[in-house]
Amino acid sequence: MRRTLFITLAFLFVCGLLSWSSASAKDRPGQTASGVAKTTISGDYQLMNVNRISTPIRNNGSFNRDPGTGNAGFEWPKGTGNTANYASGLWVGGKRGGVVRVAVAEYAYEYDAGPIINGQPADPANSRYRVYSIRRGDDRTNSVDYAAWPWEDGAPVVKAADGTDSLDDTGNRIPELIGDQTIWCVFNDADPAVHTNMNTPPLGIEVQLTAFAFNRGDALGDNIFYKWKFINKSGESIDSTYATIWTDIDLGDSGDDLDGCDTLRGIGYTYNDGVDGVYGAQTPATGFDFLQGPLVPGAPTDTARFPDGRIFPGMKLLKMTSFIKYNNDATPLGNPQNGQEVYFYQQGVDRNGAQILDNNGNPTKFMFPGDPNLPLSPTNWVEAAGTGGDRRFLMTAGPFTMADGDEQEIVGANFIAFGASPPQSVTALQNADAAIQTAYDLNFKL
Repeated sequence: MRRTLFITLAFLFVCGLLSWSSASAKDRPGQTASGVAKTTISGDYQLMNVNRISTPIRNNGSFNRDPGTGNAGFEWPKGTGNTANYASGLWVGGKRGGVVRVAVAEYAYEYDAGPIINGQPADPANSRYRVYSIRRGDDRTNSVDYAAWPWEDGAPVVKAADGTDSLDDTGNRIPELIGDQTIWCVFNDADPAVHTNMNTPPLGIEVQLTAFAFNRGDALGDNIFYKWKFINKSGESIDSTYATIWTDIDLGDSGDDLDGCDTLRGIGYTYNDGVDGVYGAQTPATGFDFLQGPLVPGAPTDTARFPDGRIFPGMKLLKMTSFIKYNNDATPLGNPQNGQEVYFYQQGVDRNGAQILDNNGNPTKFMFPGDPNLPLSPTNWVEAAGTGGDRRFLMTAGPFTMADGDEQEIVGANFIAFGASPPQSVTALQNADAAIQTAYDLNFKL
């Protein structure tokens, strides 16, 4: 009996150790998974789960990672327990006074909850700066978040025809629900104490995030929209600024993934290298698109048009300007270790600053832009079949300049689709992107 008890306890210990290891193995050397209880404000989260995706969104720049376990959090289809993305986050890099500064949300986080007030970060423990979630059917009587909607901090509200805030019959502002679920939070990178990942001084930016999703039977039902509003509250200009969506996609089994990009559509994606251990033969492809990039000066013939009707002659909206796939190692295309290496990646070069060469030896800022439905060739640069592994990628838009007080608004789509084979899932993802981009451009007047 005593021997049986010992074996049982040993087995449970090993299982727990393996579980801990799986939560931590993804972290870069020197980092550990961050488990954050739901009751905290700094690192608070809400689940976006109104359609076929269920995933956590946090107020520290992180999304798609389970805050409690540190494991993959992007579940698709919802309710199956199958996950298609381990972790994603917002990265911003730029120069203040000629000094490179970055803020990253990776496996550790260089943002904290709340806005920047009078040049200082707000108290991240204040419950006002939690993550808010509202759904179709919510009102002041049945939703705490609806009733406490923090419009004073920038949370979107319904506008009247003259542009003023609409009021309900009690005189309160009406939260703007986009789609069937809207999540909002505010965070900033202004506290030097949280810049312990890439170890640069703060940029001094406030980020207001509005995430929303539609419960539909089409491509929008397999997508989440992310709208990041950046405000420079540093007191100085931030030059040569880049905004990056970083992701560590584990498409089911993490050991058989391949990455690629579509430079025409501006998509970065991950697909499977054959039959997957979780999703099987019909493995989806998943990734991101910059539906709306930074607003920058253009040629005199350029005109930037926003879905809400705003028009800016002589300006243009950037799309994806670089796509970098890197490995969990110390090679030139491995894990970035400091702010300068992050900034090199954002510029479309390796982490040492050297140009990346395609399979013909030509410099490029876009890795693997070919068609995975066609074999690797001098004219079709894709990752070779049989070389799949654990991938990370960064898709970036920039550069742009932000004077003190300037704002930029960037919109991304995080979507998933599947076809009859892994390469055909990429084709399905491209078709889904076309539908999602059209819906956005029409301001969802579908």
